[in-house]
Amino acid sequence: MFCTIKKFTLLPFIEKKMLIESLFVSLYVKILLLLFSFNFIEKKIIKKKTEKIKNLNSKETILLIKKSIQRSSHLIFWKNLCLEQSLTALIMLRKRKIPYTLYFGIRKNNSKLQAHVWISSESIYVIEKGNEEFTILKEYSG
Repeated sequence: MFCTIKKFTLLPFIEKKMLIESLFVSLYVKILLLLFSFNFIEKKIIKKKTEKIKNLNSKETILLIKKSIQRSSHLIFWKNLCLEQSLTALIMLRKRKIPYTLYFGIRKNNSKLQAHVWISSESIYVIEKGNEEFTILKEYSG
């Protein structure tokens, strides 16, 4: 615990701020997924339209968002799976008006279906697709 706090204090201010935001957005997403149906979440969060502006430092910001979500996933006590991570990234990217594409995919693995959600922005996978080939069922651009 003390080692984690010490590491946090050594981070630059912008990374601390992004990590804290990632923790709170992850909690918000988890609560939404527990309380509401996916149709509600799709209408209110995923399909919500906002204006996108090409940000000059967007690649740095995207990588910072990616790093903060990875860090926060190790700190929280619940399982933060691909859906929660992708929705967290979507909210953080939308807040900064950075364009993104959210993918929902499935694949067959030893006669079992496996689902995965990932998100990319400016050819950077914020939440990784992984090495497996998934059939894309739905994609949302924002």
